[in-house]
Amino acid sequence: MPDPARITIIPLGTVDLVEVDAAAKRVAKSLGLEVDVSKPVPMPVGHFEAARGQSEARKVLAAVPATAIPKPRPAPGTTADPTATKAAQLSPMESWGSRVHGPAQPSVVPPAPKGPIPPVKIGVTDADIYSGLKDFLYVIAEPEQRRALVSVRRIKEAFWKRKSDPPRQQTRLVKELVGAIALAHGAPPCENPTCPTSSARGPLDIDQKGDRLCPNCERKVKGGALKL
Repeated sequence: MPDPARITIIPLGTVDLVEVDAAAKRVAKSLGLEVDVSKPVPMPVGHFEAARGQSEARKVLAAVPATAIPKPRPAPGTTADPTATKAAQLSPMESWGSRVHGPAQPSVVPPAPKGPIPPVKIGVTDADIYSGLKDFLYVIAEPEQRRALVSVRRIKEAFWKRKSDPPRQQTRLVKELVGAIALAHGAPPCENPTCPTSSARGPLDIDQKGDRLCPNCERKVKGGALKL
């Protein structure tokens, strides 16, 4: 079996490192995967929009290192393969003289080599982030770069001028981290409100979520092509 994907959580700027570390341990237990927490990374220059009093999400996300995913090699003999025969690249009319008559021979395509699963990196910031027409975000992901960003600002009860509740805040962070990891792997947002990959309009929506992927998303992520 291939080694499990390596997941790295990267604190950005001023974040409660004790809370992040504790949340990472719970995420590792929930997913059954190895999760590391890196040293804090400075926030990128120019992320803060003074007119809004918020940070542009993609500018902050840019501080999270991207992971290059090697493109799969085309099967031998296909037109996408530069080593394909000229006959395979001709039109039906042009290739008439190149056709082989008789029963078709089964083509044997060697299996693609199994390499290490590209790592996923998740940034955690205390900045209040927005993107485009969305007034705020809890999570933003770039699956093509296998990275995502989680903002803890609005998961805090203090942001909503309510009494501080650190245990609830940490549980919310765990749920959003689990969802961010799945989204960074390419899972689409889930319509099940109890799944961590579902979209949240506020902290109470996060409270409805579980800390484990729903069966449908877990099949997509762990058993499918996403290979979490």
